[in-house]
Amino acid sequence: MVSRVAPLIFVAAAVGANGPSARADESKEVSDAKTTFQHGLEEYDAHRYPEALDLFEHAYELSAKPEIIFDIAETHAAMDECQKAVDALDRLIAAVGPSDGPLLSRAHTRRQELLPCHQQTRASKVAQDTSTPDTPVATHPSRQPTPPGDAAVIPGPPQPAPTLQTTSTPLPHHSPWQPTFLAAAGASAALLASGVVLGVEAHSSESTVESSTTWNNQAMLADQRGRTQADAAVGLLIASAAAAAFCAVAYVLWHTGR
Repeated sequence: MVSRVAPLIFVAAAVGANGPSARADESKEVSDAKTTFQHGLEEYDAHRYPEALDLFEHAYELSAKPEIIFDIAETHAAMDECQKAVDALDRLIAAVGPSDGPLLSRAHTRRQELLPCHQQTRASKVAQDTSTPDTPVATHPSRQPTPPGDAAVIPGPPQPAPTLQTTSTPLPHHSPWQPTFLAAAGASAALLASGVVLGVEAHSSESTVESSTTWNNQAMLADQRGRTQADAAVGLLIASAAAAAFCAVAYVLWHTGR
């Protein structure tokens, strides 16, 4: 939202009096314009821009002072109505004479500041208008007359829609082999993991023996431990293979329903 740049000193000079004698001679319309304008400033400062815009427009109708158009443009800008703000400034520039140089210069400067917003608003509106598809008009085919001599076809009762036959593979029913298959699969995995661990430890013991330069008690114990671990690893791997085979048999029996 465009903010107010500076106090509107031009309007204060236009609707305000220049001294006690001038205030005494001001007409009722000028007094009403001044009051209306002050109320508009209050609404503007309170960010009630639609109410401020109505009051500024009314004050301009009462006084016909072009300075008030600047306030109208600022209020439109505060409401993000850039196009209306630029239009108001164009109206102000057309209404101000050469003698009002400061006001004319300020109007031109403010118009240049609002031009980017004005152009962006116009581009967005054009894009929105071009992207909205036209609503298609429904057309109804005209009824063809029945040729002479042809009997009219009387529609019969509605036929039920054909039922689509779908086939699906039934899921395996509950079988006592199901928990057997699950238990065998778990046992095979556990035996395989244990065999791998013991195989790694046996290889580590063998490496210790090979790296030993003397055959002492420590090397002898490492060799015995490695052999024991290797034998245990082989046994666990064989048991894991047997459990895997039993698991396959249980799976077949489970799915064949035996």
